[in-house]
Amino acid sequence: MAHLEFEAVTNSNRYVVIKLGSETILFDLLAVRLGYYVGNTYVYKLASDFTPFTYGFGLKIPLDKIFRTKFPLSVSADYVHLNQQPEWDYYWHEYFYKYDYYKTFSINLNWSPSF
Repeated sequence: MAHLEFEAVTNSNRYVVIKLGSETILFDLLAVRLGYYVGNTYVYKLASDFTPFTYGFGLKIPLDKIFRTKFPLSVSADYVHLNQQPEWDYYWHEYFYKYDYYKTFSINLNWSPSF
């Protein structure tokens, strides 16, 4: 699966981002995601420290097939690593730039009882 997104803030020429991404799912068990984004939202001074690459992966465990239940039941775990653009931080009349990586880990239980 491929993904393309164009993001623009209304009435601003600064916050324009183009995001590209791809996801591959193997045997309905393992998902691998890669992404890249480009735009003018980050400070060019930190371009060498800033990486616009993102990645993630997921694992889906089909409990209904393991335990042979009549209703769909699965547990999935996902991880996402996303680098955020730096923000200006004003301190003592000097400009500092701060940026961070956002890491998300989630666990989901999917259950559909049949009546």
